[in-house]
Amino acid sequence: MRRALLLGVATLLTAAPGVGQAQNLILHGGTIQTGVDGAPPAEMVVVRDGRIAYVGPNRPTETRDEDVVIDLKGATLFPG
Repeated sequence: MRRALLLGVATLLTAAPGVGQAQNLILHGGTIQTGVDGAPPAEMVVVRDGRIAYVGPNRPTETRDEDVVIDLKGATLFPG
């Protein structure tokens, strides 16, 4: 699951202007498909130091100055 989601985040990073080198990223505000059959969609992904640190329901998350926060604005993020 994490590998598929990491690929999706990597694709997003290369497509989104200004975040191509983001090592700390918070994605929220939409449906996040994990690519795991039967698993419910996630609501939040947190990337720390270039690695996925959290995938799951929205939760309070401490942000850092270097974090890139992306509000999906209702869009769906797919792994790939």
